[in-house]
Amino acid sequence: MGVWICIVEGDGDKKAVPALLRRLMHEKFQQWTVEFRPYNAHGRGNLTAPGGIERLVTRAVRERGCEAILVVLDAEDDCPKERAKELAQRIRGVNPRVPVAVVIAHRCYEAWLLGGKDWTREPETVSPGAAKKEISGKLGRPYRETTDQEKLTAEISLDQAETRCRSFRRLVHAVEELIQATQSGSSQPVITPDP
Repeated sequence: MGVWICIVEGDGDKKAVPALLRRLMHEKFQQWTVEFRPYNAHGRGNLTAPGGIERLVTRAVRERGCEAILVVLDAEDDCPKERAKELAQRIRGVNPRVPVAVVIAHRCYEAWLLGGKDWTREPETVSPGAAKKEISGKLGRPYRETTDQEKLTAEISLDQAETRCRSFRRLVHAVEELIQATQSGSSQPVITPDP
Protein backbone atom coordinates (compact mmCIF):
# COMPACT_ATOMS: atom_id res chain seq x y z
CA MET A 1 0.00 0.00 0.00
CA GLY A 2 1.38 3.37 -1.02
CA VAL A 3 1.37 6.39 1.25
CA TRP A 4 0.32 9.87 0.17
CA ILE A 5 1.27 12.66 2.54
CA CYS A 6 -1.38 15.40 2.77
CA ILE A 7 0.14 18.69 3.87
CA VAL A 8 -2.67 20.80 5.31
CA GLU A 9 -2.90 24.07 7.18
CA GLY A 10 -4.93 23.27 10.29
CA ASP A 11 -6.55 20.91 12.77
CA GLY A 12 -9.88 20.57 10.93
CA ASP A 13 -8.12 19.90 7.63
CA LYS A 14 -5.99 17.21 9.26
CA LYS A 15 -9.03 14.92 9.45
CA ALA A 16 -11.18 16.31 6.64
CA VAL A 17 -8.67 16.27 3.77
CA PRO A 18 -7.72 12.58 4.14
CA ALA A 19 -11.44 11.72 4.43
CA LEU A 20 -12.15 13.68 1.25
CA LEU A 21 -9.25 12.05 -0.58
CA ARG A 22 -10.40 8.56 0.41
CA ARG A 23 -13.85 9.37 -0.99
CA LEU A 24 -12.38 10.72 -4.23
CA MET A 25 -10.08 7.74 -4.65
CA HIS A 26 -12.87 5.23 -4.03
CA GLU A 27 -15.85 6.93 -5.68
CA LYS A 28 -14.22 8.65 -8.67
CA PHE A 29 -11.12 6.58 -9.38
CA GLN A 30 -11.87 3.13 -7.89
CA GLN A 31 -8.51 3.15 -6.12
CA TRP A 32 -8.31 1.28 -2.81
CA THR A 33 -4.62 0.88 -2.02
CA VAL A 34 -3.53 4.32 -0.84
CA GLU A 35 -3.06 5.38 2.77
CA PHE A 36 -3.38 9.12 3.44
CA ARG A 37 -1.21 10.60 6.19
CA PRO A 38 -1.82 14.22 7.14
CA TYR A 39 0.88 16.69 8.08
CA ASN A 40 -0.56 19.64 9.94
CA ALA A 41 1.36 22.85 9.21
CA HIS A 42 -0.37 24.53 12.19
CA GLY A 43 -1.37 27.56 10.17
CA ARG A 44 -1.35 28.80 6.61
CA GLY A 45 1.57 31.10 7.38
CA ASN A 46 3.77 28.12 8.15
CA LEU A 47 3.24 26.93 4.57
CA THR A 48 3.55 30.26 2.79
CA ALA A 49 6.45 31.74 4.81
CA PRO A 50 9.93 31.51 3.27
CA GLY A 51 11.24 27.99 3.81
CA GLY A 52 7.89 26.73 5.16
CA ILE A 53 6.59 24.53 2.35
CA GLU A 54 10.15 23.47 1.58
CA ARG A 55 10.69 22.10 5.12
CA LEU A 56 7.37 20.25 5.13
CA VAL A 57 7.93 18.64 1.71
CA THR A 58 11.48 17.63 2.65
CA ARG A 59 10.14 16.01 5.83
CA ALA A 60 7.26 14.32 3.99
CA VAL A 61 9.56 12.77 1.37
CA ARG A 62 11.44 11.01 4.17
CA GLU A 63 8.23 9.35 5.42
CA ARG A 64 8.38 5.58 4.98
CA GLY A 65 6.42 4.45 1.91
CA CYS A 66 5.76 7.99 0.64
CA GLU A 67 4.84 7.79 -3.03
CA ALA A 68 3.13 11.20 -3.47
CA ILE A 69 2.47 14.48 -1.69
CA LEU A 70 -0.65 16.61 -1.93
CA VAL A 71 -0.61 20.13 -0.49
CA VAL A 72 -4.05 21.61 0.27
CA LEU A 73 -4.61 25.05 1.73
CA ASP A 74 -7.05 27.95 1.62
CA ALA A 75 -6.54 30.88 -0.74
CA GLU A 76 -8.12 33.36 1.68
CA ASP A 77 -7.78 36.53 -0.45
CA ASP A 78 -4.95 35.26 -2.69
CA CYS A 79 -5.40 34.20 -6.30
CA PRO A 80 -5.51 30.38 -6.02
CA LYS A 81 -3.76 29.83 -9.36
CA GLU A 82 -0.90 32.23 -8.62
CA ARG A 83 -0.40 30.94 -5.04
CA ALA A 84 -0.36 27.33 -6.29
CA LYS A 85 2.21 28.13 -8.98
CA GLU A 86 4.38 29.98 -6.48
CA LEU A 87 4.34 27.09 -4.00
CA ALA A 88 4.94 24.51 -6.76
CA GLN A 89 7.97 26.50 -7.93
CA ARG A 90 9.36 26.57 -4.40
CA ILE A 91 8.79 22.82 -4.09
CA ARG A 92 10.73 22.23 -7.33
CA GLY A 93 13.67 23.89 -5.58
CA VAL A 94 13.92 21.06 -3.03
CA ASN A 95 13.85 18.44 -5.81
CA PRO A 96 11.49 15.92 -4.20
CA ARG A 97 11.80 12.34 -5.43
CA VAL A 98 8.01 11.85 -5.54
CA PRO A 99 5.18 13.57 -7.43
CA VAL A 100 3.68 16.59 -5.67
CA ALA A 101 0.47 18.50 -6.38
CA VAL A 102 -0.59 21.81 -4.87
CA VAL A 103 -4.30 22.62 -4.57
CA ILE A 104 -5.60 25.91 -3.24
CA ALA A 105 -9.25 25.99 -2.15
CA HIS A 106 -10.69 29.20 -3.54
CA ARG A 107 -11.29 31.32 -0.46
CA CYS A 108 -11.59 28.36 1.96
CA TYR A 109 -12.24 24.63 2.34
CA GLU A 110 -15.72 25.51 3.58
CA ALA A 111 -16.59 26.73 0.06
CA TRP A 112 -16.30 23.09 -1.04
CA LEU A 113 -18.67 22.09 1.77
CA LEU A 114 -21.18 24.77 0.75
CA GLY A 115 -20.97 23.69 -2.88
CA GLY A 116 -21.20 19.99 -2.08
CA LYS A 117 -24.22 20.48 0.17
CA ASP A 118 -25.88 22.86 -2.34
CA TRP A 119 -26.21 25.48 0.39
CA THR A 120 -25.29 28.48 -1.74
CA ARG A 121 -25.34 29.30 -5.44
CA GLU A 122 -21.75 30.55 -5.80
CA PRO A 123 -19.75 29.09 -2.90
CA GLU A 124 -16.35 30.32 -4.05
CA THR A 125 -17.45 33.97 -3.90
CA VAL A 126 -18.23 33.76 -0.17
CA SER A 127 -15.57 35.05 2.24
CA PRO A 128 -14.14 32.52 4.72
CA GLY A 129 -15.93 34.17 7.65
CA ALA A 130 -19.23 34.30 5.78
CA ALA A 131 -18.85 30.66 4.69
CA LYS A 132 -18.43 29.53 8.29
CA LYS A 133 -21.38 31.69 9.34
CA GLU A 134 -23.50 30.19 6.53
CA ILE A 135 -22.60 26.66 7.67
CA SER A 136 -23.41 27.58 11.29
CA GLY A 137 -26.83 28.76 10.13
CA LYS A 138 -27.48 25.50 8.29
CA LEU A 139 -26.32 23.45 11.29
CA GLY A 140 -28.38 25.55 13.72
CA ARG A 141 -25.33 25.95 15.98
CA PRO A 142 -21.79 27.29 15.76
CA TYR A 143 -19.63 25.54 13.16
CA ARG A 144 -16.44 24.04 14.57
CA GLU A 145 -13.77 23.05 12.07
CA THR A 146 -12.22 20.40 14.30
CA THR A 147 -15.47 18.48 14.77
CA ASP A 148 -17.70 19.46 11.84
CA GLN A 149 -15.36 19.61 8.85
CA GLU A 150 -14.75 15.85 8.60
CA LYS A 151 -18.42 15.00 9.19
CA LEU A 152 -19.64 17.43 6.53
CA THR A 153 -16.95 16.18 4.14
CA ALA A 154 -18.46 12.70 4.44
CA GLU A 155 -21.90 14.08 3.58
CA ILE A 156 -21.22 16.31 0.57
CA SER A 157 -21.99 15.37 -3.01
CA LEU A 158 -18.65 15.15 -4.78
CA ASP A 159 -20.38 15.78 -8.11
CA GLN A 160 -22.07 18.95 -6.82
CA ALA A 161 -18.83 20.24 -5.31
CA GLU A 162 -17.07 19.57 -8.60
CA THR A 163 -19.80 21.33 -10.59
CA ARG A 164 -20.01 24.38 -8.31
CA CYS A 165 -16.37 24.89 -7.30
CA ARG A 166 -13.58 25.41 -9.80
CA SER A 167 -10.93 24.82 -7.14
CA PHE A 168 -12.59 21.49 -6.26
CA ARG A 169 -12.28 20.50 -9.94
CA ARG A 170 -8.59 21.31 -9.58
CA LEU A 171 -8.43 18.96 -6.59
CA VAL A 172 -10.01 16.15 -8.60
CA HIS A 173 -7.59 16.79 -11.47
CA ALA A 174 -4.61 16.90 -9.07
CA VAL A 175 -5.58 13.52 -7.60
CA GLU A 176 -5.81 12.13 -11.13
CA GLU A 177 -2.37 13.56 -11.96
CA LEU A 178 -0.86 11.96 -8.85
CA ILE A 179 -2.47 8.60 -9.64
CA GLN A 180 -1.01 8.69 -13.16
CA ALA A 181 2.40 9.78 -11.90
CA THR A 182 2.60 7.06 -9.25
CA GLN A 183 1.45 4.38 -11.70
CA SER A 184 3.84 5.45 -14.49
CA GLY A 185 6.93 4.50 -12.51
CA SER A 186 8.80 7.50 -13.92
CA SER A 187 11.94 8.49 -12.07
CA GLN A 188 11.19 12.14 -12.87
CA PRO A 189 8.72 13.52 -10.30
CA VAL A 190 5.76 15.53 -11.51
CA ILE A 191 5.09 18.77 -9.63
CA THR A 192 1.86 20.55 -10.44
CA PRO A 193 0.68 23.03 -11.33
CA ASP A 194 3.22 23.72 -14.06
CA PRO A 195 5.00 27.09 -14.08
